[in-house]
Amino acid sequence: MAYTPKHITDDTEYFFPAEGFPPLPAFQPGGTPVVPIHEQLKMAQPFDDADKPQKTMTLPTVTLIGIDDIDPLGLLAVAKRCNDLCHFGEVKILTSWELADHPWVVQIPDPINSLAEYSEFCIKRLADYVDTEYCLIVQRDGYILNTDAWTDEFLYFDYVGAVLPTGLVGNGGFSLRSRQLLQLVRQHVLIGSFDPKDFNPEDQIICGRYRRMLQRLGVRFAPPELARRFADNTDQTAAFGFHGVIRARMNSRKNHTLL
Repeated sequence: MAYTPKHITDDTEYFFPAEGFPPLPAFQPGGTPVVPIHEQLKMAQPFDDADKPQKTMTLPTVTLIGIDDIDPLGLLAVAKRCNDLCHFGEVKILTSWELADHPWVVQIPDPINSLAEYSEFCIKRLADYVDTEYCLIVQRDGYILNTDAWTDEFLYFDYVGAVLPTGLVGNGGFSLRSRQLLQLVRQHVLIGSFDPKDFNPEDQIICGRYRRMLQRLGVRFAPPELARRFADNTDQTAAFGFHGVIRARMNSRKNHTLL
């Protein structure tokens, strides 16, 4: 299996909000993995059917999906945690890394080197990778915590995420989105230049700048009270999931802080 740690360097910083999630993979100075890649892949592999724990819930119309060009193995570990708690229609981890041996990995053609490029990907290309009616976006610092908080009422809406500091729904790092929303966003949202010095994250573009236009097209954003049941970034004990804060210096022309 070909492998090149293109986007992780020895100065990468990790901040994981939950115990049990070490910085995976760990690299020594110079980009040498501390744990061999084949061992890391074993850690991130889904369980064999015979070893799977009892699922607490099933969401056949939802694709669990994440995008990561910094630490896709760490995101695979998060996806495994979520898959232990819920059976999804599909699980897809999108990355430009060559990790084709893993059944959940979908290799994308171009690397994502900045937050601006991540936002552009979510707006213009994410719809190409979702075949189910909905997708649940996860990140290394945003995943399922409490399946008891799930309600099928979430599926009535096209976008559900934690309430943003602006008071609007919602945060994109852990969010439920309909495929209809992804398609409408791709068709109608203008991405502009996405200059890293002057751009808004994709969730603020969708839920703020283009909110009213999308609502006129029939998009339904969850109300704040329901959104807080889905994800509450201040009280992580009762909500279905959360999105915390993780910083990672990206190996590009300029370092960008991932939040």
